[in-house]
Amino acid sequence: MREALWWLPLVSACTQTLYVEGLGVSPDGGRPPLPPEMVELTDLAGDSFWIDRYEASLVLGRGVVGDEDQDQDDDGKIADPEVAAAHASSHGWVADDDETGVVLTTVVAESARGEIPAELSYYQAAGACVRAGKRLCRATEWRAACQNQAQATRYPYGQRFDQADQAGADCWTSGLSDLVQGTGTATACQSAAAVFDLSGNVEEWVDYEDPGQAVARGGTTLSSGDNSTCGSANTNAPSARYQRTGFRCCRDP
Repeated sequence: MREALWWLPLVSACTQTLYVEGLGVSPDGGRPPLPPEMVELTDLAGDSFWIDRYEASLVLGRGVVGDEDQDQDDDGKIADPEVAAAHASSHGWVADDDETGVVLTTVVAESARGEIPAELSYYQAAGACVRAGKRLCRATEWRAACQNQAQATRYPYGQRFDQADQAGADCWTSGLSDLVQGTGTATACQSAAAVFDLSGNVEEWVDYEDPGQAVARGGTTLSSGDNSTCGSANTNAPSARYQRTGFRCCRDP
């Protein structure tokens, strides 16, 4: 077990910010301020991105969780035009005007401490991020956040497995809890930038390029130390919905 790293928010009384759908928009039309629930990092190529501090939960009362499969006719096109547009650059998704019988996801992802993470399919997770004004994290972004960017740590908290022997401090892995736990409640399970639960609790969908497969990273409450590293990953169908498979959102600055 290691000592916790604590994040203290900086608040400026002089800043005037307008918020649209939970995202700050500067009055002069320039770069929006970093939302308080996100952290700005760079990937190994030096590109900046914003990532949620916490695994995603869902805003209650904001629509329904749609079908797990957004490509029921298996033509590689997505029923949800917003999701297709948000992921077009990563793997060429386009909207499918002919897809029928698909209920689109209208719930909204949130990043908040102490919430039970959502357990959704890749398609559902992608829709929840888009409706929060974000997107699913790219694999390069997720891994950079987990391994503390150029430090290349094996776990978000360091090089050595924490043994998962102290509930409420160590990452929720190796059967420390059979149940998924509230986000951010493992106080030592955070990166140097205070991004929580990148190891254990729920594994997290990341944006992918292969149209037939999706990847979830970071392990679950039941994963061993070897299977909850920054490099660990499971490949599944994007239409599959599993227990202990969740997500977090990213966005471009």
